[in-house]
Amino acid sequence: MRRLAISFYKLHRVSRYAVQVLLLLALVTACIPLSETAAPGQVTGSPQNQTLPVPTTAPTTAGPLEPTTGQTPQPADQAAVEPTAPPFPSLVEGELPVGSQEFLLPLTVRHLGEDRAVLFFELAEPGSGYLLYQKIQPETAQTRTVPLSPGEARQQILLEDLQPGAVYMVAVGLGDEDALQQPAFRGEHWGPVRLRTLSGQETVRVGVIGDASFGDPATEALVRLMAGLDLDFVIHTGDVVAEIQDNRDPVEAYAIKFYQTLAPLLHQLPVYTVPGNHDYDAAARWQDSIFYYYAFPPFTDPLFPESPQEGKQQYYAFAVQGIQFMMLDTQVIFGQPGREAQEAWMAERLADERFHHTIPVFHVPPFFSGSVHPNDQLPVRASWHPDFAAARVPLAISGHSHHYERLQVDGITYIVSGGGSGILYAAGEILPESQIYARRTHFVLLEITPGRIDLSAIDIDGEVFDQTFISLQ
Repeated sequence: MRRLAISFYKLHRVSRYAVQVLLLLALVTACIPLSETAAPGQVTGSPQNQTLPVPTTAPTTAGPLEPTTGQTPQPADQAAVEPTAPPFPSLVEGELPVGSQEFLLPLTVRHLGEDRAVLFFELAEPGSGYLLYQKIQPETAQTRTVPLSPGEARQQILLEDLQPGAVYMVAVGLGDEDALQQPAFRGEHWGPVRLRTLSGQETVRVGVIGDASFGDPATEALVRLMAGLDLDFVIHTGDVVAEIQDNRDPVEAYAIKFYQTLAPLLHQLPVYTVPGNHDYDAAARWQDSIFYYYAFPPFTDPLFPESPQEGKQQYYAFAVQGIQFMMLDTQVIFGQPGREAQEAWMAERLADERFHHTIPVFHVPPFFSGSVHPNDQLPVRASWHPDFAAARVPLAISGHSHHYERLQVDGITYIVSGGGSGILYAAGEILPESQIYARRTHFVLLEITPGRIDLSAIDIDGEVFDQTFISLQ
């Protein structure tokens, strides 16, 4: 009767004939037994209990430290309904198209750990979009995203909760979600980087190159060889870019002589640098500082406190497999500011008992036999060698003199690796501590395992011309 009352109330302005018809329909409906109450997302009738696709919310992304995966709506109990495509494109199935916007500094890997990676780039002008990343080995996962900081051209982004020993593709996508485009670099396609997190396995493979600063074909050849060696990271012993005055400005010089020349390495791993004397040249200054600091901003590492260097990465450290790499600036010995602070920091690093060994990396060596500026070694030797010897440093790596040399001093193996280009220096007076001097374009391969470091010097033709091992007992 309640249903009849409602029907009459709603139909009080309808004609009498229409009311009679509707009354008859209401009476017939009242005689039909009602089914059980329908659950949310279900309808009653024939067929019984048919399930509709469960509605889902729009994909979400998190901030730079906690990126999340966009959720794909999944229909429930509807085999005929196809799943919705992922909200962001797969970096495996196809690269994002290249748009009109450009990188000032292209996307590179700044730092790697077992479960994290630091990526850095700078756009020619601020743009909205995402950093996209996708695990592609050992199995392929869905593309994940980190929104770019709005209004910021420079972006350094930390990815966390990565899988150790996994391979990821990372790209920058600018624009709307359904029409993302990659920035170009100097009018050409830069593309995604393909990084591998550290695995925690026993062997770590490290490439060393120095004074690769001219962008010449010899450096390009070395880089191609190094890119095929399955390295975990690369160390650059300084003079990242030289003869900047030959270019319009430091931006162009770094683009041609560093980013484009080292692109095969920069697309897959971090290149850890130290400043050399030419990185302080007057022509290398940019916005009241040197361009080296602009190109390589500090990154965070959970094992080390932030360094009080006013945003400069003048000296820093990172650790792999219980070995601390201590990256230093020798130019403070030759008049650049910061010597007292750096040497206090260096003493703390050498005394840090968390690490089994420390490997210092810096530009000007304390011992070398090259014929060019041989006296440069003397103040470095007097300043730092006693500290290294007291701390029982097993290996120290430098560049500056354009040759290869291995020396043994007070239990320390000193490696001079400044032959990263076709411009080489002849030998001068060979020091008695020298084990081998080679005027060759080359790089060095370090294979670090528990208890030892195997070292190979490799020339531009792929010939191994020096081999030794360093005990870490």
